Amino acid sequence: MTNKEYPQQNGGSQPAVVNYKNGISNDAMSECSHKAGGGSTNMLNIIFKKAAQKTVQEESSYKPVSYLQLFRFATWGEISATVGGILLASLASLGLPYGVILYGEFTAQLVERTRGIGRSPETSILSMFGGGEILINATEAENYAAIYDDAKAFGLGVLFISVIQFLASALSVDVINRSAQRQISRIRRLFLRAVLRQDMTWYDLNSDDSFAVRLTDDLDKLKEGIGEKLSIFTFLAMSFTASVLASFVYGWELTLVVLSCAPFIIIATAVVAKVQSSLTEKELKAYSSAGTVAE
Repeated sequence: MTNKEYPQQNGGSQPAVVNYKNGISNDAMSECSHKAGGGSTNMLNIIFKKAAQKTVQEESSYKPVSYLQLFRFATWGEISATVGGILLASLASLGLPYGVILYGEFTAQLVERTRGIGRSPETSILSMFGGGEILINATEAENYAAIYDDAKAFGLGVLFISVIQFLASALSVDVINRSAQRQISRIRRLFLRAVLRQDMTWYDLNSDDSFAVRLTDDLDKLKEGIGEKLSIFTFLAMSFTASVLASFVYGWELTLVVLSCAPFIIIATAVVAKVQSSLTEKELKAYSSAGTVAE
């Protein structure tokens, strides 16, 4: 046991007790142990950093799955319900061209009967509801009576297609959403089981992923993609197809002129969809980081 002089801030010195053991002071031993501890900490940081980089590289190498692979957890009953919802959405999409044709026939009859000249035009849909009577050189009273019948037929036709379209659309969205909800519930259970089977090191290397965000927001996006949005997409796509086909039947020349703008519309829609998907991806990453901080 010896004394050692330590300098003070005021220029003086104060004796301190230093214990020499095997020729090495406690100061030297503590300094060596501190260096050794710092080296091991740095080594652990390097190991965890390399493991985290490896995990990020593995995640970045994951390939996006196709749309049909999103249904790999669905049962045959759920797939059948989804197909049924698609068929109902396709049925509802026929209401748009049907309504346009019905309105066009009623307008043509109204113009011709008001003029009262020649033969009234033939109709295909208006005649199914009691209108569209063909008159040749009719009197003014006969034309006005026929207009009244055409108006009643037009009202019945609009009511009929409105009810059919409403029921088909509502059933389509409800059936597909129920099927999607059952699939998402099954995926949540499988995801929870997969997370609980991991060891502790997995949680250290995957600290950037928020369990709550993955379990709620991400799966909610998946539910929308295989649920309500599938019904809406089917409705819009089939409405466009049916409308174009009906346009070619009634006037292919004007249809070709209108379709000349279709490439620009398709390109603009594709650009908007691409930007929207990239922004959605950034949103999910931001919510994941925020969820990790909250957890």
